[in-house]
Formats: sequence, structure tokens, C-alpha cells
Amino acid sequence: MTVDIRPVTESEFPDWLRGLRTGFLRPPDVPDGDVADRLPHTDLARTLGAFDRDRVVATFRSFRQEVSTVGGGGLTADAITQVTVSPTHRRQGLLSRMMAADLAVAKERGDALATLIAAEYPIYGRFGFGPASWTTEWSVDLRRAGLDPRRSGRPEDGGRVDLSDGDEIRRTGPALHRRLAGVRAGVTDRTERNWAQGTGLGFQLDPWTEPYYAVYRSESGEPEGFVAYRTDDKW
Repeated sequence: MTVDIRPVTESEFPDWLRGLRTGFLRPPDVPDGDVADRLPHTDLARTLGAFDRDRVVATFRSFRQEVSTVGGGGLTADAITQVTVSPTHRRQGLLSRMMAADLAVAKERGDALATLIAAEYPIYGRFGFGPASWTTEWSVDLRRAGLDPRRSGRPEDGGRVDLSDGDEIRRTGPALHRRLAGVRAGVTDRTERNWAQGTGLGFQLDPWTEPYYAVYRSESGEPEGFVAYRTDDKW
């Protein structure tokens, strides 16, 4: 039978999430909290499902995104996410069909570029994508680390570092992020929901462990940067 690709309806959204979880090798059951958290922030017109009979066997979603440019400007991007194909339906062209449909609509809208977060970016090279940035995680072995005695006191410029919490990060983080976008090209915008989820509010796919937050403040007391970190109690 022909696999039909089309935008999903509100009633089909839980089935689409089940297909998404299957494609990402997560338990296929869909918690009610997941549906309630995602649906209000999902543009169903840009949420594609591949249907084999009544089962979602592939998923694809895009949303509007702003990307900073040289000089502090910005461009509208077609941000692509949650692309999956179930193991029973791979190598049948479903990803190609969904990508072609979405990029065609993005071109009609006048979007300047398309972005995506890809764990295996070579998959998307045939569609014109390439690596633009990398993420890095730092692990510090405290048994072998120590403060540089020249840097162990307060910053020489009169600033200070204070421990903080998620409430302050949600208040001050967006302005710091916009300031960064004004001086660095390629920074993508973050929504209020991004900041909420990133600091433990709303539905979480994985168990949430509250991190430590530290904020750097200038001599005048204005926040100019922050960091979040966790510790592992492993001996």
C-alpha cells in the first residue's frame, strides 16, 4: 500500500508522538503530560507524518527560527527537527519526500535558510546541509584539578561570580542571549519555552536533576554571563 505523507491533525498528534518515540528508540508509550506539553507549541501545519494504514511510520516537523547575521541582523530560518523513520520503513524514500515537501514550502515563504540538529549530519548532505557548529561537554576530574592561584580570587575587573538558580536564569538569560546574537553570527533564537524546559519547568523526557548555576556580574552588578553544571557523586 502507498504510504501517505501529510500534516497531522490534533487527534492524530498522540500517534505521531508514538511514531517519534519509536524512531528515536524510546519506549513507545506516550505519557499524557508529553501531549499536553508539546501540543500548544506545535504548528500542526508544519508537522508531517507518514501513514501506513493508520500507523505513523515516519515523523518530520519544522518551525520558525531566527538566526543572527554579521552586524547584528537576523534572518528567518526553517528549523527542522524530530525527523524519524521507523525501522520497518527505512530505505523507502520517506525522509526524502518529507524533506522535499517542507523545503519547497519554506522557499515559497521566503525563508533564507534551513537549520537542523543532526546527530549524524552526513545523512542530510544530499539535501544541501552541512555542519555549522558543534556542541561540547566538559568533564572536570576534581582529583586532578585545582584553581590557578593567580585566578583564585575575585575577577580583576571588579566583577564577581555568584551562585544562582533557575528563576534568575529565566529572568536574565534571554537578554544575555540576545546580546550574544548581536555580536556573533549564527546564533539561533530561544523561546520562552526553551528557557523554561532548559531550567526544569514543564514536561521532561528524562528525569530532571537540578544543576548548579553561577552568574558573572560586572562591577556595576549587571549579569554578563552564566554557566550551569552538575556533579557526579562517584567514587
